[in-house]
This record gives sequence, C-alpha cells and structure tokens, in this order.
Amino acid sequence: MHCKPTIALTITLLIASISPYLGSVAFAQDEEPPVIEDVRFDTIGETWFTVGWTTSEPAHGGVEWGLDETFGNLVEEEPGFSRHHYLNVTGLNRDSYYSVQIIATDESNNTGFSEIWTVGTYPIGWEDRFLWNYGWSIIAILVAITTVVIIIFLVSLRNRNKRVR
Repeated sequence: MHCKPTIALTITLLIASISPYLGSVAFAQDEEPPVIEDVRFDTIGETWFTVGWTTSEPAHGGVEWGLDETFGNLVEEEPGFSRHHYLNVTGLNRDSYYSVQIIATDESNNTGFSEIWTVGTYPIGWEDRFLWNYGWSIIAILVAITTVVIIIFLVSLRNRNKRVR
C-alpha cells in the first residue's frame, strides 16, 4: 500500500518536529536481579536430585553445586527465559552432602542468587536396607494379627456351635 505524497510529507514533518524531544526521553533500565522463590527439592536419590523454583521475572536459571560453598559445578537450563524452572542434578556421590545455590539471570543480564542449601544423597542400597530392617517386622506383625483374627473366629464358631446343640 502506497501513501499519498502529502500524507508521507506530513508524517515526516511531524517526526522532525518532535525528534529533538525524543532524545531527552530516557527509558527505564532494568537493574534489579530476579528474585528466586518457592525452591523445592522434589526428589533426592543415591546419585542425583531434582530442584524446582520460580523467579519474579522471566530468567535463565542454573544450579551451582559442590562439596562446599566454593561449588565448582554448574548445571544450566536450556537457553530461554521463564518464570518456572526445574533441573536434574546428576553425577553425585552416594551418601554425601552438597552445597547448592540457584542462580537466575534476567534478559537485562542482572543475576540473582538463592540462599545456599545443603542436600544429602542417600547411602548405597537404602531402599533395600529399609525393607530388610523393617519389612520382616511388618510381615511378622501382619502374621500375628492374622493369627489372632483366625483364633477369635474359631472360638466364636465353637461357642456358636455349643449354643445350637
């Protein structure tokens, strides 16, 4: 679509008349880092954990982790900006404690940091040890309860038969 020459000339003159004022208009620069909120360690295993969090504004996130607060390892999200974040951290040692800090960088390159968390992984075979230590106790209790119920049933059946005679 083509503009008529008079419309184009009018628009050009209008822009030229206000352009000296446009230079003095300053746009607000985002200088606040994203705030990291609602941190949750959803699952923790023998050699991994998952962590989720939200940010106060769209941001790119990551998790720094290590055996102490110098961290030394970083897992980052895929490129992009979001308010909802979720990461898997893998390759950890069993039965160990790790210092963990979440980082988030917004589109203006402001970086926010969470508090430092301590996350412990499970020892080797913790599920098996739990079942071995407690599983047999639970089975013994169920057998005892079943035995008592059967005895009560047989006694009541015997008493009922005595009354019928």
